[in-house]
Amino acid sequence: RQAHDIKVEYLEDGSFEAWSSDWKSHPELTVSCLFEGQLIGVAYGRPSPRKDGDVILEGIAVIQPHAGQGIGSQLLHFFERQAEKGGHSSVSLGSAGGYVEHFYMKNGYRPVEFVCWVSADYDLPVALKHKFGLADEPLPDDTRRLSVSVQSLDNELRDRLMADLGVADVVAIMEKDCRIRAGETQWHHSERTRHGGPEGAP
Repeated sequence: RQAHDIKVEYLEDGSFEAWSSDWKSHPELTVSCLFEGQLIGVAYGRPSPRKDGDVILEGIAVIQPHAGQGIGSQLLHFFERQAEKGGHSSVSLGSAGGYVEHFYMKNGYRPVEFVCWVSADYDLPVALKHKFGLADEPLPDDTRRLSVSVQSLDNELRDRLMADLGVADVVAIMEKDCRIRAGETQWHHSERTRHGGPEGAP
């Protein structure tokens, strides 16, 4: 319940029942951090429906006054280790801009796509599709996913996409290989950070 409360306050709305159902489906993909018995941070995700072996990080938050002390990075790394231990090879996430993108890049994530979602009847001019090299994918919920591959966080390109497509947001999809490499320290559920340590339960 505490993890859900942090999620609602810092990240996104949603019922506790839906949150609990997602956690029960993939408990290893919800990790939290305790300090003196208080839950101060949470990270959660789910397997990607688009890419085998990939996990989508749906949210990560550290409450005040504990933010800005490196706990978010430790929580993120523990989430990645849990994903790897669950048989997944990568973690991806979406960001609509701001300082958080630099946080993820500092932690080894790289931009791979710019994406926006439009209605099924959106009129995409052929000239714009060719100009940006857009992929246009219809989705089951009567929307379409427009995307362009990138190799860097090109915010000028992002601004041009928003202006030319007439959309409010273009999301950067960022990705990281989460497989443990030789010489890399492994995390465990029993391991603790200086603020009490990540735990594998909401």
